[in-house]
Formats: sequence, C-alpha cells, structure tokens
Amino acid sequence: MASNILRRSNFIKVLEEAFGNEQWRQCNLFGVKQGGFGTVFAIQFNGTNYCLKVQNEPINERGAQEFQLEANISRSLNICSTCKVIRSFNPQSNGLAWILYEYIPGCTLYDLINKTHLHSIPNYDLFLMKALI
Repeated sequence: MASNILRRSNFIKVLEEAFGNEQWRQCNLFGVKQGGFGTVFAIQFNGTNYCLKVQNEPINERGAQEFQLEANISRSLNICSTCKVIRSFNPQSNGLAWILYEYIPGCTLYDLINKTHLHSIPNYDLFLMKALI
C-alpha cells in the first residue's frame, strides 16, 4: 500500500542532497502542501525562499520519467522569471525524486499558466506555487 506521508528520514536525506550535508539544518520550513504527485515544502535558506517538491516514496521507472519531464518543463520557467529550477534529482533505482525551485516574489498562478506552456500539459501539478502564494 502506497503511503502519502513523506518519512522524516527520507525528508532529511533530500534536504542533505538539495542544500548540503550540514547546511540543511539552517533551513526554515514555513509551508507545506500535499499534492497527488508528492509534497511541496516552502523553505527559507540564507534569506532566499525556495519550493522543494519531493516524491513521497520511491517511484517506478514510469513515475521517474514523469517527474523528470516535470523538472525539464519547469526549467522553461527560468525564461519568464517566475521561478527558477536550482537543481533536481531523478533516482535511477532507490531514493526519492525531487526538484528545488527558487521562488521569485510577485509570481502568481496566473503568471505560471499564461507565461509558460504548462497549461497545455494534462494534470500538471500547479499546486507547487500555491504553497507560497
């Protein structure tokens, strides 16, 4: 049975990968949003706000491909300066996939839909920005 809850040990591992082995301890969590494809965390680190989207559990190859597609599509957001993909991790076998976004103040859900081609992708998880808006 699949779990919709991200385990604490898995979350710490993701934070270590995203921010650095010891630096993750300086992160301030100020928002959490559950979605159908994972969990989004609003995190402040060194004065910058980030969205960290994480799979709740290890995924199969198809799920990993979908998550990587989302990361690739999200990189196009860099062009319209709404949010910026810092890095992503797509596990080959074991581990959790994640995407780290830098949140650009002033971005709205309307901006995301109208300034990008994301609206043409069925079931795209736009909730990632709702965690911060």
